Amino acid sequence: IQQLPGVLTDKIRSGVTLNSLPEAVAELLANSIDSGAKSVTVIFNPRALNFVVEDDGHGIASLDALGVRYCTSKIRSMADLRNGVRTLGFRGEAISSLFSVAEEVCITTRARGTFVTLSKQVKSGGSHVQTGPSTVQLAHSGTTVSVKKLLYNQPVRQR
Repeated sequence: IQQLPGVLTDKIRSGVTLNSLPEAVAELLANSIDSGAKSVTVIFNPRALNFVVEDDGHGIASLDALGVRYCTSKIRSMADLRNGVRTLGFRGEAISSLFSVAEEVCITTRARGTFVTLSKQVKSGGSHVQTGPSTVQLAHSGTTVSVKKLLYNQPVRQR
């Protein structure tokens, strides 16, 4: 018996979390709802397994921990779990899983009360990450997640 390398365990775990285009979109819709969004737009191309989810929620103030497995803004302690989680998502797995199973993910966000739009772009399962001020400025708070070639590295699940 041997321990699997971290890259492989991430891919296995991501496959449990996100098996299909509808599951990936549903996870992002849950994040949008949890962010207080009043409007959510979803655009997708099922053949290419590309999609965009755009919301007008409160946005994300810092991208440092975004997509780091088990990092979440929704719970802080076991007491939060015991008292009942009041959000649709809370495990800190959806974005991390997207980064592992999509050829490219670009997240553009503007936090409520700020004038700065930030962007995080992850390519090829995390082999290339770029984070910083966005070249595209959002007019209001919210988040746009653009996913290209979902399940690109899992051909069996692309059907």
